Amino acid sequence: MLIVLYKLKDEENIKEILFLSQEFNFDVVIIHRENANIRYEELKKIKDFKIYYTFDDFLKEYSNKKFYFIETYGNKFLYEAELDKNGIYVFGAEDYGIPYHEIEKVKDKEVIKIPVKKPGSYNVTSTVVMLLTELKCRGLL
Repeated sequence: MLIVLYKLKDEENIKEILFLSQEFNFDVVIIHRENANIRYEELKKIKDFKIYYTFDDFLKEYSNKKFYFIETYGNKFLYEAELDKNGIYVFGAEDYGIPYHEIEKVKDKEVIKIPVKKPGSYNVTSTVVMLLTELKCRGLL
């Protein structure tokens, strides 16, 4: 399983997800966000990860996989989706998610809706935990 963090702005969120990746044995990719003050070298001391500076660069390497975009909108809720332990799960920026034009670039995808009170705002670390819990309950983790 691969977790992709699309242009997160909060280093603490990335740090917490890296700790989760150690515990649950998944890989992490970060799509860099310009003007974010993130100390990647410090974070790599927790666990190694790949950094891509554009989503297009990332897709060049991974376009043949099944993608799950976790968003505040979507066709199904997490518990309704057909999940895959070998899938790529993309979590968007804390303040604006994943732009739809980026999602459109992927052929084999599912957009999974997460419940939020205020559209466009969610806690990315908690959402990763929701995914891990769902995968664990299904015996996929």
